[in-house]
Amino acid sequence: MAGRTDEVMRRKDCRLSVPNLAAVTGVAETTVRNAIREARKLGLLTVEERQITGFRNDTNIVRIVSPE
Repeated sequence: MAGRTDEVMRRKDCRLSVPNLAAVTGVAETTVRNAIREARKLGLLTVEERQITGFRNDTNIVRIVSPE
């Protein structure tokens, strides 16, 4: 777990997939998606979608905007 937190502290963002975030936090994938969607609506974070080709995507980059 320390490696993941070091990476987030260094990059200031999260590049984990939704299934990985769900596993790390101990909640369902739907809960992760709903939390990200709500936080995005409230302006607490931004989500950068990374499209590789027309049919493939890399994991999104989630950045916390608000210090709260």
